Amino acid sequence: MRLIGIVFALMCITAYSACDKEPLDILPSRPELALTVYPRSVDLYPGEVTRYSLSVSGASDAQILNAHYELDSDAAGIVTGDGTYTAGEVPGLYQLTVTATVQHGGRTFIKSATASITITEKPCPGTLTVYYEGASATGHENIAYYFIAAESEDGIEESHWYLAGDDARWFTEDDLLTERSLTSWSIDGNNTVQWTEVYWLDTFDGTWYSYAYEIHEDPEGRRRDIYYFEPGEDGAWGVLNRKEYVFGSSDRLDEVYDWAYTGSSPTLAKRTSFDYESDVRRVRYEYNTPGTDGTWFTSDDEISRLASEEYLDYTFMIPSQITTNDSPGMDGVWGTSDDSVKRIEVWSYEDAGQVLVEYVDYYDRGNDGRWLTADDMGLATKYQYYENGEQSGIEYYDELGALVGTKRIFYCTLSIVE
Repeated sequence: MRLIGIVFALMCITAYSACDKEPLDILPSRPELALTVYPRSVDLYPGEVTRYSLSVSGASDAQILNAHYELDSDAAGIVTGDGTYTAGEVPGLYQLTVTATVQHGGRTFIKSATASITITEKPCPGTLTVYYEGASATGHENIAYYFIAAESEDGIEESHWYLAGDDARWFTEDDLLTERSLTSWSIDGNNTVQWTEVYWLDTFDGTWYSYAYEIHEDPEGRRRDIYYFEPGEDGAWGVLNRKEYVFGSSDRLDEVYDWAYTGSSPTLAKRTSFDYESDVRRVRYEYNTPGTDGTWFTSDDEISRLASEEYLDYTFMIPSQITTNDSPGMDGVWGTSDDSVKRIEVWSYEDAGQVLVEYVDYYDRGNDGRWLTADDMGLATKYQYYENGEQSGIEYYDELGALVGTKRIFYCTLSIVE
């Protein structure tokens, strides 16, 4: 017995700092694994969609084998096995719970995490168009500005543009009204007349400015546009410039005249003419000066730009490709092979040209020196639609293919909210 006591005492000395204290941590501890779900909280309108992702911390070799997503209420909406969540129609506070099987060190562990969900009733007056900055385009966050359009009882369409303020959310106290427009329609003989007044805020000095434009259009689509600068003390709008469209005998657009006004006297500032090569192809010539003789419509009128335009259907103005040249090249003759190309615009469609899905504006032909090859530099715009065919949004991409902005469109029937 005495020998046993001696051995026990030696064990106390070697394995413990003191026999009446906790043992020293002489074995490596097992890492504490933690599961995290992103985003941890969302604020969405009914029907909006977000995608959840998971990460595990605590060990570099930890892997998520599978995950199960569960909402605390059927009213919260729907979440699929890949973490795609669609907000329900009932506003309220909800919770998402994720349970995952995690593998580490040859063993499996069950871990869970939660995320909060807020569904807010959509205060959508008329048509609400929201512009998001960056790649995120869900919920109320990352709002750059938004646009509201609604028609009043007397038939006047009113539109408001707002900056979203420092909180980058819509419909909050720091939103700033930066533009307001009023549009009305009337009949003048056989012409439909659209009158629009636009009031906009200079956000640097806080001054409001205004301009207006008037569009006259006959049943065949012939039109005349007049632009006005803000009215003076007498309240009358002053004519700034006028755009006149001239159609030929085949009801095709032949010329466009841009008139500038000094007082009440118009001066032709620019003219554009069209040469039709086929039913789906035309050439556009832009003239900015009347040449050395100073007289328009003579042989020395100077072309400033030439564009070759191709259409799927010219009647409905469905373009497929437009190539714009800004120089006649070394031979000095426009419309030849050495013209300098400034840009090429390309439109892509589905359903035989009925649905526009992508527009790309190529402005640089890349290192190979050839246009419409893989290394061209361009800005892309992609279009999305609701099931009923109404446009639901637009995505904007930079030269490297990165998503830099998004527009989302919601359609409602309420009136303008001041």
